[in-house]
Amino acid sequence: MGEENREPAMSEIREADLGQPVRRSRRLLVYRHARITRLTHWINLFCVAALLMSGLQIFMAHPALYWGQFGADADRPAFEIGADDSGDGPPVGFARIGSSTYDRDPRRLPQRQR
Repeated sequence: MGEENREPAMSEIREADLGQPVRRSRRLLVYRHARITRLTHWINLFCVAALLMSGLQIFMAHPALYWGQFGADADRPAFEIGADDSGDGPPVGFARIGSSTYDRDPRRLPQRQR
Protein backbone atom coordinates (compact mmCIF):
# COMPACT_ATOMS: atom_id res chain seq x y z
CA MET A 1 0.00 0.00 0.00
CA GLY A 2 1.97 2.99 -1.03
CA GLU A 3 5.27 1.17 -1.04
CA GLU A 4 5.53 1.56 -4.76
CA ASN A 5 5.72 5.40 -4.37
CA ARG A 6 8.60 5.37 -1.89
CA GLU A 7 11.97 6.52 -3.11
CA PRO A 8 15.20 5.13 -1.70
CA ALA A 9 17.10 7.35 0.75
CA MET A 10 20.04 7.66 -1.64
CA SER A 11 18.66 7.75 -5.09
CA GLU A 12 21.96 8.18 -6.89
CA ILE A 13 25.62 7.94 -6.03
CA ARG A 14 28.02 10.00 -8.09
CA GLU A 15 31.62 9.09 -8.64
CA ALA A 16 34.22 11.58 -7.43
CA ASP A 17 35.51 13.98 -10.06
CA LEU A 18 39.23 14.28 -9.38
CA GLY A 19 39.74 17.01 -11.97
CA GLN A 20 37.96 19.79 -10.08
CA PRO A 21 39.02 21.33 -6.76
CA VAL A 22 36.99 20.37 -3.74
CA ARG A 23 34.75 23.14 -2.48
CA ARG A 24 34.50 23.42 1.22
CA SER A 25 31.19 24.36 2.64
CA ARG A 26 31.01 27.55 4.69
CA ARG A 27 31.22 27.11 8.41
CA LEU A 28 28.01 27.30 10.30
CA LEU A 29 27.94 30.24 12.69
CA VAL A 30 26.74 29.08 16.08
CA TYR A 31 25.06 31.81 18.09
CA ARG A 32 26.05 31.14 21.69
CA HIS A 33 25.12 33.96 24.05
CA ALA A 34 23.60 37.37 23.66
CA ARG A 35 25.92 40.37 23.79
CA ILE A 36 24.40 41.56 27.06
CA THR A 37 25.12 38.16 28.64
CA ARG A 38 28.75 38.28 27.54
CA LEU A 39 29.07 41.88 28.71
CA THR A 40 27.63 41.15 32.17
CA HIS A 41 29.91 38.13 32.58
CA TRP A 42 32.98 40.28 31.78
CA ILE A 43 31.78 42.94 34.22
CA ASN A 44 31.32 40.22 36.83
CA LEU A 45 34.87 38.95 36.22
CA PHE A 46 36.36 42.43 36.70
CA CYS A 47 34.32 42.96 39.89
CA VAL A 48 35.46 39.63 41.36
CA ALA A 49 39.09 40.47 40.49
CA ALA A 50 38.77 43.89 42.18
CA LEU A 51 37.17 42.27 45.24
CA LEU A 52 39.98 39.71 45.44
CA MET A 53 42.68 42.39 45.20
CA SER A 54 40.94 44.50 47.83
CA GLY A 55 40.73 41.51 50.17
CA LEU A 56 44.41 40.75 49.66
CA GLN A 57 45.31 44.36 50.48
CA ILE A 58 43.32 44.16 53.71
CA PHE A 59 44.96 40.82 54.56
CA MET A 60 48.44 42.23 53.91
CA ALA A 61 47.70 45.16 56.25
CA HIS A 62 46.52 42.81 59.04
CA PRO A 63 47.56 39.23 58.17
CA ALA A 64 45.13 37.41 60.45
CA LEU A 65 41.73 35.89 59.74
CA TYR A 66 39.27 35.53 62.60
CA TRP A 67 36.30 33.19 62.56
CA GLY A 68 32.87 34.09 63.88
CA GLN A 69 32.75 36.24 67.02
CA PHE A 70 36.47 35.93 67.70
CA GLY A 71 39.05 38.67 67.26
CA ALA A 72 37.62 41.39 69.45
CA ASP A 73 39.15 40.15 72.71
CA ALA A 74 42.71 39.40 71.63
CA ASP A 75 41.70 35.89 70.58
CA ARG A 76 43.97 33.75 68.52
CA PRO A 77 43.12 34.00 64.79
CA ALA A 78 42.00 30.99 62.78
CA PHE A 79 44.59 31.77 60.09
CA GLU A 80 47.69 33.94 60.45
CA ILE A 81 50.81 34.73 58.45
CA GLY A 82 53.76 36.50 60.02
CA ALA A 83 57.43 36.54 60.89
CA ASP A 84 58.98 35.48 64.16
CA ASP A 85 61.96 37.60 65.16
CA SER A 86 63.76 35.45 67.69
CA GLY A 87 66.79 37.73 67.82
CA ASP A 88 69.46 35.30 66.62
CA GLY A 89 69.52 35.72 62.86
CA PRO A 90 66.99 36.88 60.33
CA PRO A 91 63.25 36.69 61.05
CA VAL A 92 61.60 33.36 60.26
CA GLY A 93 58.30 33.40 58.36
CA PHE A 94 55.43 31.26 59.56
CA ALA A 95 51.84 30.38 58.76
CA ARG A 96 49.46 29.35 61.52
CA ILE A 97 46.24 27.49 60.73
CA GLY A 98 44.24 26.75 63.85
CA SER A 99 46.65 25.25 66.36
CA SER A 100 49.19 24.07 63.73
CA THR A 101 52.19 26.27 62.91
CA TYR A 102 54.22 25.91 59.73
CA ASP A 103 57.49 27.83 59.70
CA ARG A 104 60.33 28.26 57.27
CA ASP A 105 63.37 28.08 59.44
CA PRO A 106 66.50 28.30 57.25
CA ARG A 107 68.37 26.06 59.69
CA ARG A 108 65.99 23.20 58.92
CA LEU A 109 66.22 23.54 55.13
CA PRO A 110 68.72 21.35 53.24
CA GLN A 111 71.89 23.19 52.25
CA ARG A 112 72.56 23.76 48.56
CA GLN A 113 75.51 22.10 46.91
CA ARG A 114 78.03 24.62 45.53
